[in-house]
Amino acid sequence: MVKLVRPCAGRHEQLPPTVGERGAKQCVHFAAWVYWNGGANWQRVFDFGNDTSHYLYLSPSSGSGTTRFATRNGGSEQTLDTTALPVGQWQHIAFTLSGNNAKIYTNGALAASSASITFNPSNIKPAQNYLVKARPPPTHCSTGNWTKCKLPITPSPPRKSPRC
Repeated sequence: MVKLVRPCAGRHEQLPPTVGERGAKQCVHFAAWVYWNGGANWQRVFDFGNDTSHYLYLSPSSGSGTTRFATRNGGSEQTLDTTALPVGQWQHIAFTLSGNNAKIYTNGALAASSASITFNPSNIKPAQNYLVKARPPPTHCSTGNWTKCKLPITPSPPRKSPRC
């Protein structure tokens, strides 16, 4: 478990390149308590990838004003959107990916789902993996507090988080 408080301003977490290796035959899961202070679009909860064509990320506010999970493996970007995170409130956000089934949960309730997300972290083999900031370029630092972040790829999600 990674614990982050008052990130950016130089306080983010870079995870090892091996973080995506276990995802090929297992459920991909990320969960965190997030207190977002708002601000610019495209800030990140997590951002894993290699370049602008091979990545996966979760943003609390996309350019469309939604919370967005996106992944790309050289071709077209695949996305899953739900309501943007509220500003100034603690929210539990969880993301799961099992096979082609992706789901976003907020505060334990299913907020969005798709059966057409076909890229898995093990397909992308991300080498630059960040919690709280985007991979360069550009560097979108998130404003707010993130705590109790469960590492994104685990064989068995925490008891209180949705399961794949």
